[in-house]
Amino acid sequence: MLYVQEDPNPKEHGFYVVCSDDYDVNIDIQHTHRENFNIEFDRDVEPGIIKIFDMDIQYESEEKINHNAIRVVSTRDDEFIIDYAKYSEDKIIVSQIEK
Repeated sequence: MLYVQEDPNPKEHGFYVVCSDDYDVNIDIQHTHRENFNIEFDRDVEPGIIKIFDMDIQYESEEKINHNAIRVVSTRDDEFIIDYAKYSEDKIIVSQIEK
């Protein structure tokens, strides 16, 4: 487990968890009370090289369809990374900004 944040939506109870195995090809965001919720960001994970600094969870509206957005600020070695995922119940759109 790399990072935990409480779900800000008062209708949803639980926590968002950022996690990965010691050696993995991605980091995952899962929700403690939503069984089928999983967002994956591609990473080459090795022990101790990824540090999560912050995670922002937003509830947005786009064309009268409710979407949620998650941003994760992290580093991998000396690389600064902002991951972004927009999701609704039926789809997930993942993007990444690296600096």
